[in-house]
Amino acid sequence: MANIYNYNSKNYEIIIGKTRVDDYADDVKFSIEYDEDFKDITKGVDGARSVNQHNNYDAVIKFKILQNSPLNLVFKQMALTEGEKGQFPVTIINKGLDGTMGGFSPKAFFRKIPNLEVATDAKGVEWEVYCINYKMA
Repeated sequence: MANIYNYNSKNYEIIIGKTRVDDYADDVKFSIEYDEDFKDITKGVDGARSVNQHNNYDAVIKFKILQNSPLNLVFKQMALTEGEKGQFPVTIINKGLDGTMGGFSPKAFFRKIPNLEVATDAKGVEWEVYCINYKMA
């Protein structure tokens, strides 16, 4: 019998500090991209190889919310907060438990306030959160 897997994007949530993200725009809820490869290989002259473990688990989470969402003001205030107070934990939750994982970063910050484009219709505003030591759960 074939395996059947269920996927639902509504099962995934982002919590930034104490704020649950919603009001997503467009078709992609969020993306996570690590800064570096976790491992690479050094090849010796005679063909021997060494696997090198890197311990940089920093990542960027990108998400778009509607430009008229009140969350933009919350995130703008967080982005403008200086020093340690401008850092916050980030949690990704998978409520569906469908084999994919959530994750956590104890310290993260907004890279910048997104550009605002005023047009005929409301657009998505893309936020970037830089996560220090983002680990999958």
